Order: sequence, then C-alpha cells, then structure tokens
Amino acid sequence: MQIEYDGQKEEAYSLTIYKTHAQEILSGSKTVEIRSYSNKNCEMFLDPDKTALNAKAREEGRLSDLVWPMKDIFAIHFYDRGGRYELNVLLDYCGLACMCEEDIKDLGDRFGFHDYDNEWQQYAKMPRDDRPWFFWFHICDIVSSRGL
Repeated sequence: MQIEYDGQKEEAYSLTIYKTHAQEILSGSKTVEIRSYSNKNCEMFLDPDKTALNAKAREEGRLSDLVWPMKDIFAIHFYDRGGRYELNVLLDYCGLACMCEEDIKDLGDRFGFHDYDNEWQQYAKMPRDDRPWFFWFHICDIVSSRGL
C-alpha cells in the first residue's frame, strides 16, 4: 500500500482500526498503536532478510552483529473493512516490546502509552522470552483522513 505525502508516494502498512481508536489518533489523544506478535503480523512487519541475518548471527554467537529486524516503513494507512473511513499517518518509531515492566514503563515515559500499565504484572514471573510480545508504532503526523 502507498500513501501520498508532500507529493511523494510513501510505502505504508495497511491496517484495520476501530473508528474510536482512529478518532483518538486524529484528535492527538492517542499516539501509539499496537498489534499482536502473530505470524500474520510478523510477516507484515519483519524484514525476512534481516531476520535471516539475525538467525545466522545468533547461531554463530555474533550477538553484536544483530540488526533491527523491522521493515523500513514509516507510514500506516488505517481503514475499516467497509470503506467508511480511513486515516493515513506517518511514524517516527516502530518497535517490538515485551509485556514486562521495563518495556511498558518505557512506552509510558516516552509516548504517554499507558494501556498496559497494569497488565504486565500478570507475566512478571515468566521468563522474558515466554511473555507476550507486541509491535508498537508511534504516530508523529497525520497525513489525511476521511469519514472520521
């Protein structure tokens, strides 16, 4: 998917969103959108070449050679399945987070994201790799909207 910004075509993730969440983004009260760490989302958000490089580096014990695995896409086209509304945004940060105190506190401190402030505790006794992970996107600019 591509969106137009400043006369240029920008590659964008295409994601569904509830209207209330899109309206919160449009009003500026919400600046972080999250998506689950699922097979579908991994295919969408992770660069397979970078993921393969990381797997090889881990296998060979070269942890200092790990690279950021996410695709270099910094825009999202949000929409509803019925085509009633859409919202195009630019991102300044994309990331992966774990349901742990450090990651949740960091998202709250940096971006005012407090949706999981109380949820991380239920996973506190689990090893970090076994805890739920999720993708997060920090929205820095609204490009366009329709129907909101």
